Amino acid sequence: MARNGNGRGRRPAASEFADDQTGETGHEKSNAKARQQTIRDACKDIAALEAERKTISEKISEIRQTRIKGDLGMKLADFGAVYRLYKLEGEDRDAALDAIREGFKAL
Repeated sequence: MARNGNGRGRRPAASEFADDQTGETGHEKSNAKARQQTIRDACKDIAALEAERKTISEKISEIRQTRIKGDLGMKLADFGAVYRLYKLEGEDRDAALDAIREGFKAL
């Protein structure tokens, strides 16, 4: 990293590393096409996964609205607590239920 007059480092400009003939940096010069393809592939894959995640989130929301809120008439926050307990296993679930019972008795 180059230093300026006050001793602080600065980032060199891309042009300082540019090859005179191609204008590309040395790192990118040898495999520029492969790097471009990797960027395009990554963008395409991420966009597809984000779309899939959106679809899944919409399905989860629909289930909560229709089955939990609609069919059962349960508040979504209350179901959230039930679902958190559902995801726990064994001793963790027992400990959480004990804490809830203790809190319920206190109230």
